[in-house]
Amino acid sequence: YGDMTFGEAFEHTKKYVCITVSASRSNRSSGSSAQRLLLNHISTPHVTIASAVVASCALPGVMAPANLYTKNKYGNLELFEEDG
Repeated sequence: YGDMTFGEAFEHTKKYVCITVSASRSNRSSGSSAQRLLLNHISTPHVTIASAVVASCALPGVMAPANLYTKNKYGNLELFEEDG
């Protein structure tokens, strides 16, 4: 189940799973900002649930930030890139 995506999990179980993460981004005008993302089978169907769980646990000084991963149409994992 390590690379199961939100979309695959929904198709398999018909259950809703939502995980929130904060993405730190550098902002030239204010130093830094955090963008909150809600990950689920609707907004991010190709993101892996395992990477979302790890990323949601990040806590400055305690647990390092983690990357989100998506599964492409060939089944290979790629880094998730949020547009905008």
